[in-house]
Amino acid sequence: MTDENKYELLRKKLQNEELSEEETSEWDDYIKRPKQKKEFDKLKVKWKLSEKVRIRIPLNTEASWKKFNSDKTIVKTLNWYQKRTFKIAASLLFLITFAVLFYLFQPSSLEIISTGMDENREYSLPDGTKVWLNENSSISYSKEHYGSDTRSITMDGEVYYNVERNESIPFEVAINEVRVKVLGTSFNIKSGSSSIPLEVLVTSGKVSLSSEARTKEQLILTKGQSGIFNWENQSLEKSDQFNLNEISWQTRELVFKEDILEDVLADLEKHFGITIKVQNPDILNCRFTSSFRNPKLSEVMEAITVSLDLKSGKINNKSYSLTGKGC
Repeated sequence: MTDENKYELLRKKLQNEELSEEETSEWDDYIKRPKQKKEFDKLKVKWKLSEKVRIRIPLNTEASWKKFNSDKTIVKTLNWYQKRTFKIAASLLFLITFAVLFYLFQPSSLEIISTGMDENREYSLPDGTKVWLNENSSISYSKEHYGSDTRSITMDGEVYYNVERNESIPFEVAINEVRVKVLGTSFNIKSGSSSIPLEVLVTSGKVSLSSEARTKEQLILTKGQSGIFNWENQSLEKSDQFNLNEISWQTRELVFKEDILEDVLADLEKHFGITIKVQNPDILNCRFTSSFRNPKLSEVMEAITVSLDLKSGKINNKSYSLTGKGC
């Protein structure tokens, strides 16, 4: 891939523009390289965080190109290469503008911690609070003010928190207009997206969940409860229970207590990033009980097949099968 194509693809991916079939093929070939994937993951984090600090300059390179292309007097004087160069220059200008504005206008003391694909990270904040970042996640905070007069951070993705107690300075997490406030507790936040709700799971202590869009409402969550914020209708919902395997990425533990196999397989697919195909749907109602510390897929699959009289097979590195009559 040429540098010109790379700049154009990076611009489109950052702006969530649709790629052509040819561009999709080029992008898949580019992003499959671990180094380039990691670099793009970090670029995406900075792009999301820059929404809060960059100057909003309406820059629509596609519209500008169409307007330029409609001027037949100019177009006649340019060959294909020149027109292509103009469009590439516009894409490159977009990336340079983004980079300059982000580093020019972000607070000088802003600390950014991020992870890429298939990467987890543990990090200690200045006050002793510990955070665990799941893949493709980020947090940011002010190195100058954090711990002295505020304990506020912003985040994106999925992060687990073990907050150091400080009654004089509450700990606050901001995800766009949503706020999660605590004194000292442990909880997990998955920020979601426009179509996927934000979710807070509390494993100890007490947490408040609120939104600036609904100032009169807030949820008070205690150990074992979860809170949901729906981005589409701005609603808040509370549940008195949640599946601890939702945070198995952080606890490194899978626990099943008389769970139906359908739920067990869903947890395994999420934890290991795989798919498990079942030939006989009747086995999905079978019950399974076991727990695994630092689980290995082979170990869990063996326990399931022995317990439920099933057979497992490997289709490829990301796909497995289960067969048998079961319970």
